[in-house]
Amino acid sequence: MNKDESKSSSGKATHSIYPLDKNRKLLSETVDENGVKRKVFRVFAENGDFVDFEMEEHLPKPQFRPIDAKWSVIAQEQDAEGYLHKLMLATDKGITKEFYLTEKIPEGGKRKAEDENVNSNKKIRATGAIEYITNDAFTKLLLRTKVEELQTDKNGIHIYVAYRSHPAKDVFHGLINQGFLSCPVLNKDGLTYHAFIDMLDFINYFVGEFGAGGKNTLTVMDHQQAFKDKKVKEIIRSPLKKRNPFHPFLKGYSLFSVMEVLAIEGLRHVPIVEENGKLINMITQSQLVEFVFKNMKFLGSIKERKVNTINHVMHKVESVKKTELAVTAFKKIVDHNFTGVAVVDDNTSELVGNISARDFKAIDVDGKWWSRLFLTAESFVHNLPADLQTVRPKNPIFVLPEDTLESVITKIHDNKIHRVFIVDDATHKIPVGIITLRDILKEIIDHV
Repeated sequence: MNKDESKSSSGKATHSIYPLDKNRKLLSETVDENGVKRKVFRVFAENGDFVDFEMEEHLPKPQFRPIDAKWSVIAQEQDAEGYLHKLMLATDKGITKEFYLTEKIPEGGKRKAEDENVNSNKKIRATGAIEYITNDAFTKLLLRTKVEELQTDKNGIHIYVAYRSHPAKDVFHGLINQGFLSCPVLNKDGLTYHAFIDMLDFINYFVGEFGAGGKNTLTVMDHQQAFKDKKVKEIIRSPLKKRNPFHPFLKGYSLFSVMEVLAIEGLRHVPIVEENGKLINMITQSQLVEFVFKNMKFLGSIKERKVNTINHVMHKVESVKKTELAVTAFKKIVDHNFTGVAVVDDNTSELVGNISARDFKAIDVDGKWWSRLFLTAESFVHNLPADLQTVRPKNPIFVLPEDTLESVITKIHDNKIHRVFIVDDATHKIPVGIITLRDILKEIIDHV
């Protein structure tokens, strides 16, 4: 991947987020109210000449427009699979040039810099250090798999959709019953999409109403009735675009393009739509990690990378003591926009559990179980409803700094979790880092 930096119009350094586009640098990007993304980037010819373009995504065919009026597009080519974009440009003086925006992966071949042993495709630097990479076979698989083809449910694709005007309590019940953490929200016209509502929105509402302090029966009763009167549009947090932008992909796009967005931009989910706007699929970070697990044999030497060498995962872990209230844990989840926090021993700081956004399903919308918010973190975890106990591990899941990325992916798959804590050693189990679904996807994309 080209690690060179370019300067955006704001003056901040940015990295190209398209690992296959060796000849392109992203300069800026915007998303309009209809979800159409427009990017300005710079593409280079072999002799170093460059042209700045604006590209519109999520159209049947991406549209490229030179920023400089002296250039015009006279031809645009793609290979049979649609992966290679070649632009033929001409200036107002009749000079023509070719610009390639995407590197084509050779059919059945491997990169020259790759070791010939396909079972250990490690790139050896001049210094002797090993650089772990994602196998071309896995990259090709991502490129050839269309977004509408990804299914992790044996019963096929299943989608749950809400309207802005729906009662919030019904949507909360729906998410719980369907086993989802989020769903898209339609505007009242029933055709256009407004945003997503997720469990963090409900956590934010409840924590805001009750605070992190004590409770009394009257307060619970009052807020029980108040919540029943709330609409979806009143629960969704703002600003919507900044926290949870609606970023649709058209049917026919590759899974690679979705992985880039979820890994680099940090979105937790993207909708897949047909050209008429009809929602036909949803892809989440967890689905992509499941896809990675099922195709681990193609992944390449990146799966052998040690946990403590992965960027940005070794850091202070947000936690609550096991004697603190569960509502305190959920407040931290909201304040930091996390999906979960560690539960540690008051004295030793040993990892004893975790509380996640998914666990908020233990709070019944009719108020029957709201008192669980005021249990200690330890008691909250031990007293989760039976249905949640069956889908979450009974003991905290962790890895050691010297474990591999493959072991992380395997533990996430086997335990149906969204994060793995890194502990100092197997004896003391003090959290020293955390690996999320996004970290896994980004590590794979960064080493294409």
